[in-house]
Amino acid sequence: MNKKGFTLIEVMIATGVMVFVLGALVYGLAQCSTLTETARYQDIALNAIQQKMEEIANNIATIDTNPPAATFAVVNAQGEALLTTPAGGALPGSVQITPVEAGQLYDVTVTVSWQQGNGRVLSRSLTTTLCKR
Repeated sequence: MNKKGFTLIEVMIATGVMVFVLGALVYGLAQCSTLTETARYQDIALNAIQQKMEEIANNIATIDTNPPAATFAVVNAQGEALLTTPAGGALPGSVQITPVEAGQLYDVTVTVSWQQGNGRVLSRSLTTTLCKR
C-alpha cells in the first residue's frame, strides 16, 4: 500500500498537541507578566518604606512634638502615584509608632499596600526599633 499523505486522525492528533503546547505557552507568558508586575510594585513599595523609615529616623528627636503623618502617598518626583491604591483605601502608605520605654525607644512599622492589575491586594511592611539620641 502506497501512502502519499497524512490520515485525518494523524492531522487531528498533531493539531491537538499544538493547541495544548500553545495554550501552555500563553499561560506561561501571562504568569510571567503577573510576576513582573508584582516584582515592580514590590520594588516601589520597599523603596517607599525605606525612604519613610529614613525620614522618621532623621527626625526621631522631635517625634513626640512633631510625629509623622499616619498615612502617606507613594509618588514620583512629578507627584504622580506609583501604586494603585487598594479599593476603599485612602493612601497606600501607613506609619505606626509605638513608644516602648520611657519615651526613648519607639517601635516603628511602615506598611505600603497596593492593588495589582488582576485585582489582588498586596502589602509589604518593615518594623524596627528606633532610639532617641
